[in-house]
Amino acid sequence: MKISVTFRSISESETIGKDYIEEKLLKFKKYFDKPVEVQVVISVEKFRYDAEINMTAAKHTVFSKAEAKNIRLAFDSACNKLERQFKKQRGKMRESKDSIREGNEEESLPDFEDNE
Repeated sequence: MKISVTFRSISESETIGKDYIEEKLLKFKKYFDKPVEVQVVISVEKFRYDAEINMTAAKHTVFSKAEAKNIRLAFDSACNKLERQFKKQRGKMRESKDSIREGNEEESLPDFEDNE
């Protein structure tokens, strides 16, 4: 997993550590089989912190953005949004696989009619 972190308009004392960011993002590794590229941008405007996370792997790109009064809260909120997106997409994939399986079972069974 390749992670790049960018801080915009933030002093060194205000930032959360890159170790914390990498630790939080490594839990998303279970959703991908292939190498993943992650861009994290954390910025500040007046009293509002923005966290943007963009994950790209093979054919999939997932983006999340959150803002809060605390830098850690903004980043954690963006991570939670990403996790919800992954769970929703995984659920859709399971539903489509289940519907395909059900469709194949119906076609493979012969129709028996009562001749009475």
